[in-house]
Amino acid sequence: PRSIECVDISNIMGTLAVGSLVRFDDARRIENGYRRFRIKTVEGSNDFAMMREVLSRRFRPAEDRDINPPDLLLVDGGKGQLGIAEQVFKELNVQGVALGSIAKSRLKVRAPKGAKPGAGSTDVERFRTEERIFLPNRKNPVTFPHNSPALFLVERVRDEAHRFAITYHKKLRSVANRRGILDEIPGVGPRRKRQLLRHFCSLAALRAASEEEIAAVEGVGPAAAKEIHRFLAAPVAAIQTEMFEDPTPDDETATGEEQIEYRPAPQGGEGGGGGTP
Repeated sequence: PRSIECVDISNIMGTLAVGSLVRFDDARRIENGYRRFRIKTVEGSNDFAMMREVLSRRFRPAEDRDINPPDLLLVDGGKGQLGIAEQVFKELNVQGVALGSIAKSRLKVRAPKGAKPGAGSTDVERFRTEERIFLPNRKNPVTFPHNSPALFLVERVRDEAHRFAITYHKKLRSVANRRGILDEIPGVGPRRKRQLLRHFCSLAALRAASEEEIAAVEGVGPAAAKEIHRFLAAPVAAIQTEMFEDPTPDDETATGEEQIEYRPAPQGGEGGGGGTP
């Protein structure tokens, strides 16, 4: 395919969810083809629904813009994400665009060859699975040799989409931290926020509290306590106060998309891809 787009989703347990879309033409990044989406219709951690929203917004016809579809659309994930893309394409009657999903390789363990079951040996072999590409109407994924140019390009596009999503997510996180992380928790309004901070005195103490201790705060209750505890139980590094440059998010267009200034990831050469910062 001459043109490839890839979509990736980034969120922390359903909060501050965003989608990213990157475009490559003739194996080169196309800056004005990049888009980022703030998820608007999905509550909670539902990657499939988030993928549906992003793809629907990307490919829904609009009088004021040219869709300019790619030859190939890749989604980050496995069969589930591919199925969502197929559904959206059918609903919107998108034609002439090939579909595929790419699942990352994983580190696994297995017993050494010749080991007997129940022998009590703790020795294991660690190995990494191959990158898997799922295609419509095909039961098993497609795999490529590790030195395949086609696989290299697909990985490069996928990694760039992932980097772009993480970058936008960090930007929104920094804005949320400036406002106060409690403002991002569903169901926590000004009154509950005041009650929580008055009771625990600090965000650190609240983060260390149990679900039962949070529920005991006046005006909170078990349901809200569960959501608060779930949110604050996310990895501390992912929600700690951070200061980034340009913390104010760009205004979205009427379609909810943004054309943004392109900032490529640092590379050691032409083939370098973006990764998780």
